Amino acid sequence: MAGSLVLVLNSGSSSVKYALVNPDSGERPQDGQVENIGSSGGSYHDALTKILGHLDDHGHVDLAAAGHRVVHGGERFTDSVLVDDDVVAAIRSFSHLAPLHNPAS
Repeated sequence: MAGSLVLVLNSGSSSVKYALVNPDSGERPQDGQVENIGSSGGSYHDALTKILGHLDDHGHVDLAAAGHRVVHGGERFTDSVLVDDDVVAAIRSFSHLAPLHNPAS
């Protein structure tokens, strides 16, 4: 896979979906999911380890960035942001809006 790609993640209550996206073209050269988290599928840490290993299995991937979908409450975040302690606190404050997604995120 040539060029820098963005790893996009979406953690749910029992799965993590992912895609590699070319930020210039929108092409998705790879995507997939790890299911059954919290049961025989393991933890979110195990899922991310599996995803990163799967990316390595398909050759060197030059990651430019990683992004993660979360419920953010609307007006606070209107564009992509770098995650710091304040962003994490704001996302946690909206967990009641998405109890199956944000706590895992």
